[in-house]
Amino acid sequence: RRDVLRDLGTRTGVDDVRALAAVIIQAEKFGSSIGAALRVQSDGMRLKRRQLAEERAAKTAVKIMIPLVLFIFPGVFVVLVGPAGIQIAKLTQSSRWPCDLKRVPRFADQSACAVAQGSFDSLKLVSGGW
Repeated sequence: RRDVLRDLGTRTGVDDVRALAAVIIQAEKFGSSIGAALRVQSDGMRLKRRQLAEERAAKTAVKIMIPLVLFIFPGVFVVLVGPAGIQIAKLTQSSRWPCDLKRVPRFADQSACAVAQGSFDSLKLVSGGW
């Protein structure tokens, strides 16, 4: 019976089957409970499987960084920085200040533009002539 279990472990080539055969042989040899030995063996196999799954998950997190950086980050960057880039491009192409007093609809924005341009006369016109 021992030879058959030992041959089973070597024929399959699977480490877990080989360890299971060794546990059964030892339990039979020393006269201990095979059920308890199988419980210990199954707990060890579950722990090993869980550790292997955690290791694979850790490797997957590293592997997913490459597509994230190559494909997702540029899209998010364009969406977030694109409008500001367009505004900056428009500012650098035109020689005028971005606040054109005739186009700004609200009083607060007009006065802020006048102050930013340094035009005191425009500020007087916008505020009602002091």
